[in-house]
Amino acid sequence: MRILHVSEYRLGNGAAVAAHRLMVALAERGLQVEKIYIYPGGDKTASAFPENCIEEDGGAFQKLRDRVRFRLHERLSMSRFPPLAEWSARRLLSPFYRKNARAIQHDAIQGGFDAIHFHNVSLMLGHEDIARLSREFPIVWSMHDCHAAHGYAYRYAIDGGAVRTDPPTRLLRSIRTPRRWYRRAGTIALVSPSCWLAEEAPLHGPPVSVIPYGVPGGDFFPIAQAEARAAMGIPADGRLKVLAIAGDLRHPRKNFAVVADCMKSLRNEPVDFLCLGNADEEFRRAHPGATFLGFASTSQRLRQAYSAADVTVVPSLIDNLPNTAIESLLCGTPVAGSNAGGIPNIVSPG
Repeated sequence: MRILHVSEYRLGNGAAVAAHRLMVALAERGLQVEKIYIYPGGDKTASAFPENCIEEDGGAFQKLRDRVRFRLHERLSMSRFPPLAEWSARRLLSPFYRKNARAIQHDAIQGGFDAIHFHNVSLMLGHEDIARLSREFPIVWSMHDCHAAHGYAYRYAIDGGAVRTDPPTRLLRSIRTPRRWYRRAGTIALVSPSCWLAEEAPLHGPPVSVIPYGVPGGDFFPIAQAEARAAMGIPADGRLKVLAIAGDLRHPRKNFAVVADCMKSLRNEPVDFLCLGNADEEFRRAHPGATFLGFASTSQRLRQAYSAADVTVVPSLIDNLPNTAIESLLCGTPVAGSNAGGIPNIVSPG
């Protein structure tokens, strides 16, 4: 069986990593898989399966044009005048989406693929394009966030009770859009890694199966804490080490404010806070009590960080099924997480 996988990113975020791990597992079991993506990133190591970057096929001018379209749409989508936001989605994004859909259709036909498996594609395709492709090929769509259900990734309350969507938009009519296109679709099956996200799927839409993320046990396993701390440059001083980890520690959804509050409350206790992930100099200066370890791009570095810590914290305001929580548990380090989204599927309340 030949399966064409489609993802925004080659690697570089949690959804892309989960997709990559699935493809590796399928390839190891003898299935023929290939990946199409638009944004490179992450580990540069060659994969065990073919990969194709759509953006690299278009040339420098096309890349620049698409980036300008996206930046302009980001601004217009926040307009308080709904028709302007809707015009932006229709006129700026639709041509880009259609171009990507044609490239995927061409690859699927030329490669003789039996099915297409979509992952995170909100920056790559619209629901309309996926519905059209589903009339030619069986589609599996992994719900790494709420986009397949609602047209946005996440919606959650921040400080003060204000509601925020990721990506920020006032185009909340998109909540109804997926249901409309699903009624016109061919064969589509949705896959959710968490029970919470499965419940977000549209009523009377495609069937939803809950299949948790798989994490390679050969990459994540316990190692001696002293060895891990030495490799990470963390002193073995008997103090409790708390690990906060995210791709971008600054993102409001990751709720680093909780970690900051804990640092203030425990500043006189023998507790050290370790932070792994992207953070600029301004963010680092704002949290002088934390030890920033940079961004980990390899499984070895992640394994060392988890094993060096006494506990990993996942305080997200909303999240699907964080790879970080699963990886930490495989490395023998307990996890404290917020009771939000799919986190309770990993961390038992109490």
